[in-house]
Amino acid sequence: MNTRLAVISLCLLLVCALCCSKETKETVANQQQKAEQLAQASRRLAEKKDAIKDIIALHNQNPSLDLSEEVQRLDLSPDAGEYFLKRLQQEKKLAYGDLLDEMSKTDSKLQELREQIARLQSSLPEPQLVKAGDNHYDLAMNFLIERKSLTAKQAQQMVERVALFEHLVPGFLVFHFYDGEDYATSILQGEANVSPNTLRKRFINRIIKQKEQALQQVDAMNKQVQELERRKQALAGQIALLQDEKERLVNEMDKINLTSQEQAIRLSSLRYTVGTLEELKERELVSVSIFGKVHIKDHDGIDFNELLDLSQAQKIMIEASDHGLKRISSIYLLPNVFEQGQDYVIQLAPDMTACELQILKPDRFRMERILICLK
Repeated sequence: MNTRLAVISLCLLLVCALCCSKETKETVANQQQKAEQLAQASRRLAEKKDAIKDIIALHNQNPSLDLSEEVQRLDLSPDAGEYFLKRLQQEKKLAYGDLLDEMSKTDSKLQELREQIARLQSSLPEPQLVKAGDNHYDLAMNFLIERKSLTAKQAQQMVERVALFEHLVPGFLVFHFYDGEDYATSILQGEANVSPNTLRKRFINRIIKQKEQALQQVDAMNKQVQELERRKQALAGQIALLQDEKERLVNEMDKINLTSQEQAIRLSSLRYTVGTLEELKERELVSVSIFGKVHIKDHDGIDFNELLDLSQAQKIMIEASDHGLKRISSIYLLPNVFEQGQDYVIQLAPDMTACELQILKPDRFRMERILICLK
C-alpha cells in the first residue's frame, strides 16, 4: 500500500513539474506582451492627462473661451464630461492636480485605465530604474549573472539573441524576463520625460535629416553648374568681344565641377580611423565594460581622418606594424550597430600581422563614421 502511494505521489509530482515547466516557458512571451500592454495603457493615460492639462491652461488664460468641443474630444464618460464643463463654466482658475483627481473618481474610462495599469504592473516582475551612465547590455548581463546565477559566457549568449536599446536615459524602466531557457527585455518610459519610441525616432530622423541636407547641397551645386552652362551658351556669340569674360566663367565652372565631384565622393564614402585599444583607452575615447564589451566614450574627440570611396573600393587593409603592434589578436568595429558576417567581414592574416576589413553592404556604411580598434 505504501509503495502504491509512493508511485502515485511520484506521478503527481511529475505531472505538476511538466505543467509548471510549460507555464514557465510561456512566461517570457506572456510577460513581454503584458509589458507592451502596460506601455500602451500608460501612454493613453498620459495623453489624456496632457489633453486635460492643455484645456485647463487655455481656460486659465481666457476663462470666457468655449471649450466644449475640446472636452468632447477627450472621450470622457458623460458624467465626467459634464462635471468638467461645469467646473470650466463656474470657476476662473482651475488647479490641474485637484481636478484630475476628482475626475478620475467620476470617469469610468480613466478608472479602467488606472486599474489596467495597476493589474499589469502587479503581474510583471519589478523593473530596474535606469540611472545616469547605465547601458542596456550591462543591465542585462548583471541581471542574468547576479540574479539568475548564469556564467558570463551563458549570459552573453542569452543577451546576444535579443535586441538591446542603445539610447537609455535616466528614468526609463527596464524589464527582464527569464524562464530558465529564454531571456527577453522591454523598455518603458517610466519617470523619463521622453518615451523610448520618441527617442528612437529622433535619432533616426536626425540621421535622415543630415543625409537630406547633404543631398540638397549637391542639388544646389548642380543647379549652379546648370545655370553657369546656360550663361556660357548665351555668351557664345560674343566670344570675340567677351573672351576674357568667357575664360573667367570657364574657370568658375571648373571649380564648381570639382566641388560637385568632391561632394559626390563624400556622399558615397565611409570615414574611419584605426587605433589600438590601449591608446584609445588612454585618450579616454573608448571604454571597456566589465564584460569586455568595447564602447565609444567620446565620439566628438575622434578624428575620422581616413576616407574610403565605396563606389570605388570596399576593402580596408590594416598592418599591425603601422600601429605599433607586432600582432593583431582582436579587432573591434565601433559603434556596435553593424553585424559581422552580414554587413562586413574581417580576415586576419595567418601570422596575425595584418588584417582585411571587407564591406559587404556598402549602402549601410555610406556617410557613416567608424572606429577600428586593434588589440
